[in-house]
Amino acid sequence: SACNHLSMVACATVKRRAASAFFPPSSIKSKTRLRKSGEKLYQQRSRNALPILVRQAMASEKIYYGDLAKELGMPNPRNLNNVLDCVGNAILEL
Repeated sequence: SACNHLSMVACATVKRRAASAFFPPSSIKSKTRLRKSGEKLYQQRSRNALPILVRQAMASEKIYYGDLAKELGMPNPRNLNNVLDCVGNAILEL
């Protein structure tokens, strides 16, 4: 599934970069980047979601949309689409 793929990509990225999973904003060139400027709510949540996803990937543990939404303080897990899209695109551009 896409969630498992994202976890594998996040895990590989962390190992490759010696656990520096939270990369500086200047290293990303996408419109969906995790950057400090552009404080849209989904971007804020993306910055908070990445360490959670990396934690789960490093532990080789699944995380369900509902659990991720709960950790991010989101009432509806269906709203994770833009959050995870932003994280996934940022990771793929590394």
